[in-house]
Amino acid sequence: MKPRPLLAVAAVTFATAAAGQAEPDVPHDGNWSATIQTADGGRQSAKFAIRQFSGDWIGAGGRNPVTHSACAGKKLPITVQASTDAALEFTVWAAQISPKCADLTIVLKSVGKDVFEGTVHSVGTIRVTRR
Repeated sequence: MKPRPLLAVAAVTFATAAAGQAEPDVPHDGNWSATIQTADGGRQSAKFAIRQFSGDWIGAGGRNPVTHSACAGKKLPITVQASTDAALEFTVWAAQISPKCADLTIVLKSVGKDVFEGTVHSVGTIRVTRR
């Protein structure tokens, strides 16, 4: 048996398998802005970007920032746990930047086209909109 036909069959099989394993559809990839209402009545803003179940969060400073002042204005990594038409959940890994920073767990439900509302665990409520 010649090796060339076997190589051609292997190449076609690999290409077919790779096409079937394409990246999942991620409906919330893009740029977002967030407004956080803290439990003590404070209000803060942030912006973030999601790309294939990860991304970056940049929180504003101000009085008592939710990730603490050591992280205010810095680019913090995020990991998306859920991305569906009805829900968006992700974690901001602020403690990776500094032990003085607080990680944030954000759970959101859709309230309209490209608008979500929910909670920032142990902080308060949040509203995000696509930019």
